Amino acid sequence: MIKLRPYQQEALEKIRWCIKEELPGGSIISLPTGAGKSIVIAEMANYLNQNILIFQPTKEILEQNVKKLMQYVPEEEIGIYSASKGRKDIRKYTFAMIGSVYKKAEEFKDFKIVIIDECHLVNMKKESGMYMSFLEALNIKQMYGFTATSYRQFPTYFTEYTKYGSTLYMATSIKLLNRVHISKVRKEYFWHRILFNIDCVDLIEQGYLSPLEYIDKTSIKQEFLPLNKSQTDFDIEKYDVVAGKHDKEISEIIDVARNKYKSVLVFCNSIAQSKRLNIYFPTSERVDSETKPKDRERIIESFRSGKTKIVFNVGVLTTGFDMPELDCIVLLRPTKSIALYYQMLGRGVRIAPGKEKCTVIDWTDTVNKIGPIESIKLTRVKGMWNVVSSAKPEGWNGVQLYKLNMQKEEKSSVKLGLFD
Repeated sequence: MIKLRPYQQEALEKIRWCIKEELPGGSIISLPTGAGKSIVIAEMANYLNQNILIFQPTKEILEQNVKKLMQYVPEEEIGIYSASKGRKDIRKYTFAMIGSVYKKAEEFKDFKIVIIDECHLVNMKKESGMYMSFLEALNIKQMYGFTATSYRQFPTYFTEYTKYGSTLYMATSIKLLNRVHISKVRKEYFWHRILFNIDCVDLIEQGYLSPLEYIDKTSIKQEFLPLNKSQTDFDIEKYDVVAGKHDKEISEIIDVARNKYKSVLVFCNSIAQSKRLNIYFPTSERVDSETKPKDRERIIESFRSGKTKIVFNVGVLTTGFDMPELDCIVLLRPTKSIALYYQMLGRGVRIAPGKEKCTVIDWTDTVNKIGPIESIKLTRVKGMWNVVSSAKPEGWNGVQLYKLNMQKEEKSSVKLGLFD
């Protein structure tokens, strides 16, 4: 029998209520990294005594979450339906990716409950239609999304009028997932409500997550950083040219960290930067898009065992990577994305025996601009859900981060980033 924590029990009660009331559409359960999502999913299936289909965003996260669920339910009850994995096992708990099953709904006629894990990663332009057609084919009226970040950046288009004419702009802003339409044409919602939420700071105060300590080593203020062409975040290539002049300074910061902490995870801004810094530390490892799966597994296992002390990571060890013992994060990748920022620093909040805290060394000015992740909360502002932080107490939802004059761009640029 699994012993639930109070907030896990509360989340389950909300789900049970939603099922009992037959509330249609998508419901979001927002649980911080390390909050025990797998336990909640396992108990959902036990309570309902039904098969559950659990969608995953990538095969890497699928593999990780299968292993997590095995801690709570018998292995023979877990199935994997994935073309990339070469498996088509349908069992009580079936993990899948939407691309493998959306045209094969008839094989899942016995499933009435659908979970979309890491639901903030659903690509509204490319994937929402797959999910909708799959659910409609099975006549499934409810789906549940699990995430630590129920918000992300989305583009919106608007026209400004002056006496000289009109100008079309694309603005990038932060929106809660339950306030985003499927597309410009389909003015319907994919996610309809935030059913349950508990914030990171609450679980730190209750002792379920590890506190973070922040050390500001900002060298370049974000006000001086170039933006990318679509104006959605910083231009990493141009930024790397500037950051590359500080490699020695950065290496000295990492050298101090490796002598003080048990494990150091470095979030680099580019593969080029990770390669340069790797040279300073011959016993360190790199993980990025060029790393082969087998090498990635070896590196992660070596890191977890303590054999490898420093890992330079580029866009890989964010969502889905768990290492409770991690006690130091070095942030070299600047971002305006609260979701990405939260996912990166969330790697350090899991508790472990002997671990008192995780130290975050920020070289990018991001902590100053967004705020410590303990200050990021989902709350009601003027009666509506909003995400706030110490840097934006009035709320981030709908805040315009960038504005791009579309009429100055090539036609091909108009499609950049739409609902991605």
